[in-house]
Amino acid sequence: HNQYATMLSLEQINQMLETGRVAKRERDKLLRYSYSRFSSVLVNLLVLLLTLPCFLLREPANLLRQSVLAASLAIPATMGSAIGMMVDLPGIPPALGVFVPVIALGFMALFPWTFFKT
Repeated sequence: HNQYATMLSLEQINQMLETGRVAKRERDKLLRYSYSRFSSVLVNLLVLLLTLPCFLLREPANLLRQSVLAASLAIPATMGSAIGMMVDLPGIPPALGVFVPVIALGFMALFPWTFFKT
């Protein structure tokens, strides 16, 4: 089931965890998959907040330039968060470890708004 664990529904993951026949390492992976479903929603919203100031300008600007700027922010943030959610952090429970990229991205998403012209 290791190959297909990412495709399991939350109900199936919870059923596997309730059986008690899952090894500790596999249990941590299943918990990480389960909680990463919720943290990925938050990551997507934060990436949107991160890139929105690229397009909310007071004066006309080159849309291609702004799109490239937004992509240069969004792609590394999304990929880094996806990788960060699946990394096993020693000493941090899986339920908390998947939200570490969300916390980091939250601070990153607030940064462009501090320079927003009103």
